[in-house]
Amino acid sequence: KTRTMAYDEKAVVRSALALMEVMPAMSVVAVARSCGVSRQTLARAFTRFGPSSVAQARRRALRHRVALLMTHCPPLSIKEISASAGFSTPQVMARWVRREYGVSPRMLRSLLLSAGWTVSE
Repeated sequence: KTRTMAYDEKAVVRSALALMEVMPAMSVVAVARSCGVSRQTLARAFTRFGPSSVAQARRRALRHRVALLMTHCPPLSIKEISASAGFSTPQVMARWVRREYGVSPRMLRSLLLSAGWTVSE
């Protein structure tokens, strides 16, 4: 028995990647729901056509977004950074930064800036 797909897997992956670029803190389930598919269907589409797993793509997008926001010139507050990255609260972002990098958000900003990262408007 052959299953007929009612969606274009490549289009689902493109939509998910675009969504993760804008709202990288969005959960994988929420990304799948926004793309109109289940979490399992999204994972299967990424396996076939994506750059990596959904979780890895989300993590990469989130790391990139947070780094850009942390080095924004003029500086943004931690509250502005967390909202722009899609975190529900600054505390949620702080927990993610500590888990991901092992330092506080302020320390991460200092490390990035001392390494020469800056993004100007």
